[in-house]
Amino acid sequence: MIESMPQSQRNYSLDDYFDVETHSEIRHEYFAGQIFAMAGGSYRHNRISSNIVVALGVRLRGTSCTPLGSDMRISTESGLYTYPDALVVCGEPELLKHPIDRGETLTNPVLLIEVLSKSTRQYDLQEKFDHYRAITTLRECLFVEQEVVSVERRWLSEGSWRSESRANLSEVLRLTSVPAELPLSEIYEGV
Repeated sequence: MIESMPQSQRNYSLDDYFDVETHSEIRHEYFAGQIFAMAGGSYRHNRISSNIVVALGVRLRGTSCTPLGSDMRISTESGLYTYPDALVVCGEPELLKHPIDRGETLTNPVLLIEVLSKSTRQYDLQEKFDHYRAITTLRECLFVEQEVVSVERRWLSEGSWRSESRANLSEVLRLTSVPAELPLSEIYEGV
């Protein structure tokens, strides 16, 4: 799971957070005055994330949509600053206007992807998703298991979030937020 900064009960400002991110070799999440170190990803985790970004990049070439990897920070309307494992933005990227951040935080993703691990699974599926769905531009989330073949797709339809799961390498995810289909065999290639 993510771990809080060692200082006890200190409330950090957003400026403090951006300063930490500027000078740190590891990434952090920020929420409600707290800064949390993010856990590093395993080989499987990184391979799956890379596979997704590559597959989406091929399928979205020539459209207004751009896939980005885990170095792109996002902010939510609920105040969470974090780094999803992959994301897609369509149209002009909207970047946070903050003097310390210097345009490094995206505010308008349409698709977010999280690769699940044992230590962050419950947080990603519940609390983090609650923050994500507060993003007004967000239309879809993928939650990808790394130990078994299983992808949960959640998408916004007529004002409600719906969910489906796929667990076979021969299956294909038909995305609704972007003009793309993702075969599970490509998501898990080499894993």
